[in-house]
Amino acid sequence: MQVILMSIKPKYAEQIIRGSKTVELRRVAPNLDKSAVILIYESAPVKAITGYAFISEITKSSPSEAWAQYAGKAQISKHDFDEYYQGTDQAFAIHLKEAARLLEPISLADLRSEQILFNPPQSYRYLHLQAFGEEIGQEIHAVRQRAAASC
Repeated sequence: MQVILMSIKPKYAEQIIRGSKTVELRRVAPNLDKSAVILIYESAPVKAITGYAFISEITKSSPSEAWAQYAGKAQISKHDFDEYYQGTDQAFAIHLKEAARLLEPISLADLRSEQILFNPPQSYRYLHLQAFGEEIGQEIHAVRQRAAASC
């Protein structure tokens, strides 16, 4: 299973975990397949991995097309959207599903105690799920199995 750690502002991370934000907009898209999982790293002041979501699709468009199609699903203001996409002509929409909160958040301090040189990514970084312990892997696999059984 492909895994990325994605830095997300706390207000947006909470919306993803609650399920009201189903699209994460980015200027650069990760190279992932549809079964990939995103570990949600909430940036300051939280500074912890607090949840995860699965990718259902990644689409590319212009910023104006992305706004027209995904403004509601991305839960972002027009001002913040325009500021984020200023100076670029492409937008990537990462469609999310099956988002959930981790049973126990993993703090930045804990991450650094396990991986001495760990620094949160500015946007995202590719990971090996095993690096975050067996419990998280089991939790994510259990959610994936329940979702597959309900289809």
